[in-house]
Amino acid sequence: MPENKILTVTLPGSRESFSLFLRYSAKAKRCSLRVTDRCTELVLPFYMPEKEALAFLENSLTWLENVLRKRSRHPSAGGRKAVLREYPGRLDFAALGKCYPVYYTFLDVPWVGVKIVEEEAIRVTGNILDPENVGEALERFVLREAGKFLPGKLHQLSLFTGLHYEKCSIRLQSTRWGSCSSRGTVSLNAMLLFVPEECVKYVLIHELCHTKHMDHSPEFWQEVARYVPRWKYYRSLLKRTPVPVLRKR
Repeated sequence: MPENKILTVTLPGSRESFSLFLRYSAKAKRCSLRVTDRCTELVLPFYMPEKEALAFLENSLTWLENVLRKRSRHPSAGGRKAVLREYPGRLDFAALGKCYPVYYTFLDVPWVGVKIVEEEAIRVTGNILDPENVGEALERFVLREAGKFLPGKLHQLSLFTGLHYEKCSIRLQSTRWGSCSSRGTVSLNAMLLFVPEECVKYVLIHELCHTKHMDHSPEFWQEVARYVPRWKYYRSLLKRTPVPVLRKR
């Protein structure tokens, strides 16, 4: 049976990219494009080759762009925000030295699940027409993967430096890579998975040094420099490293 999937489409006039759902239907007799408040989809019969459907889509892009432009002028029709949606096509876990393509499979269910398949790809399965569900599922997945890596890395660096902490928590944060409480609880941002390993080491050393100096005094930075002499470079690199947007807020 052919597989439903998400396609990334670039409009010819604006050069804007968005996600389009390619769906096979037993009832369809011909290829058709549908634009709704929830998604834009290309529907085709089971017997139609995907190559033929993509040719139809290519010839319809100008029409599609005009439709989307008109909808953007009428919020009551749903607007472009309800139609255009870009899901990540890959997740680059730079901290782990792994980059996975991401594939999306539609199922007529209320949930969305995410998992690594055969250590080669990430599969997102379920109601992928709901951007909120997809975003939440991707966040849970990243939190789960970060929980497998970051606490162990922090423990190793604690043994290496002799700087002790009480416990470690993993969160998704928008403004901080990490923090350390006065009680010795180190909180780490799960998005550290997407930055180079040396940057991860800098962040973890930074937070461990806060168990000794709860400020950013010269003594604190001297402690950081003992273990990460090039900390200024890694701090700058962190600011320049892009991370994926898992969920629009």
